[in-house]
Amino acid sequence: MATQATTTSFDLARFCRALERRDSATQLSMYAPHATVTIADRITQPGSPRVLHGAGEIRGWIEDVDGREMTHAVGHTGADEHGAAFTEPANTPTAPTCGARPCSSLTAV
Repeated sequence: MATQATTTSFDLARFCRALERRDSATQLSMYAPHATVTIADRITQPGSPRVLHGAGEIRGWIEDVDGREMTHAVGHTGADEHGAAFTEPANTPTAPTCGARPCSSLTAV
């Protein structure tokens, strides 16, 4: 008897729409409870990125960034069977070219 493996793919387009609309609930619903997010920006450089572990840490980060007065727009995206990554340059009323989530990595496990 043959068995089939089930593969779940990450809907990066849906995630990006939620991010740009500051829809925290949809963003959070797309993370597994044990997810990991790696963030590299002007404060946490790629050599020493900020790593968030689990839904609780990720929730706090998403709600903080989505709650800020800024325009969110996804730049570059990429995904494969191991995860996804995106850049998010953001604009605030006082800093037209600040970066909120310049490079984030979503890891599938």
